[in-house]
Amino acid sequence: MIFYKSLKDANRVDESVTRFIEGVLDLKVNREKTKVSYINRELKYLGHCFYLKKSGKFTVNMGIHKKSREKLIDKVSIN
Repeated sequence: MIFYKSLKDANRVDESVTRFIEGVLDLKVNREKTKVSYINRELKYLGHCFYLKKSGKFTVNMGIHKKSREKLIDKVSIN
């Protein structure tokens, strides 16, 4: 995963990384599974979300994604 602040930067880097992987490393990139995203709470990866927090300078924080949290609560709640 490569994170960028803006979607424009993420798309640009995705193109250059894909060219490198396919051209130099001679590997195949599955474009159906490849997702380009910038940092926001909607990005879900292995049950976690990533987001920017501005405290002087931008830092990337990680938390449990909303859907994962709801799924866990449903599993452990007693009916």
